[in-house]
Amino acid sequence: QESLDRTIASLGVHRVQQRVDEIRRLQSAVEEKCEASAVFPCSPDGTYQGDASAKNCYVQDAGCGYPCVDALLEQRGGM
Repeated sequence: QESLDRTIASLGVHRVQQRVDEIRRLQSAVEEKCEASAVFPCSPDGTYQGDASAKNCYVQDAGCGYPCVDALLEQRGGM
């Protein structure tokens, strides 16, 4: 905690808060736009969909939905 406090003080509380606010806005946008299109290894009814999720997740069930997230960030000009 002490190290984090020093880092925030060094960067400036206002600057860090602006970045936190932007990350929260992006997280909300991702949840709204991408949550429904994420393809996980198992469907909601429990059917295995490994081939589809392999194109939609980084590794196994990590990072599922990344194509949508990447597209959204690209539309917004990155982070």
